[in-house]
Amino acid sequence: MKKLITFALIALFAATAGAATQTLAQKHAKAGVRGNPTQEQCIACHGGSYEALAKQTANVKPNPHGSHMGPMQCDACHSWKGRSNLMCNDCHSFPKLQQKLRPETKNVQ
Repeated sequence: MKKLITFALIALFAATAGAATQTLAQKHAKAGVRGNPTQEQCIACHGGSYEALAKQTANVKPNPHGSHMGPMQCDACHSWKGRSNLMCNDCHSFPKLQQKLRPETKNVQ
């Protein structure tokens, strides 16, 4: 059942550009998730541990979950009700990674 839920959530995140303007709350509501989840709830559905999540995103360069900052709070980048923003870009410049987090971002080089 956990794999089915994980698959469903991944499918929600792989939605088309038209759905990219939805908030995480709206996307998760389709899977039955209500309210603002805790860090533990996020990790439980998205890998089981922060290390496992980093392995799932190992093909993303740079790996946002394999940061030199160590395990981060999910809401450091992922906004539940607003626009998500890549925390890495506070110091670095990863426009392509920002677009993966927020597909509606334009002018990616």
